[in-house]
Amino acid sequence: MAWGAEGQLPYQLVGIQTRNVAGQVTKRRTDSTGAMTFVESNWTYDKLGRVTDQVVQKGPGPTQVVRQELAYFGNDDVKTLRPTRWHATARTSGWSSDRNCSRRAPS
Repeated sequence: MAWGAEGQLPYQLVGIQTRNVAGQVTKRRTDSTGAMTFVESNWTYDKLGRVTDQVVQKGPGPTQVVRQELAYFGNDDVKTLRPTRWHATARTSGWSSDRNCSRRAPS
């Protein structure tokens, strides 16, 4: 990812993405100067291509900023979402559906 046309000014690299063989982004990193040297997100996918884990970290370190773990119902709807901030305890949110597939509030 870049801002501006390559070879022309201003041209600034704003991030690098790594993709798996399916074309899904598995890593996105932006380097910077100063006290925080980088910000990076890493994704993990299940066999169906759904995100099962995302970790955001910053440097130097790296230091984990936040993490999300997801599980799914068979119809691809999110079953549970477990976010964790670097300084907090993880809490799990769950969803359920009635027989008409109407989504209910998180538990």
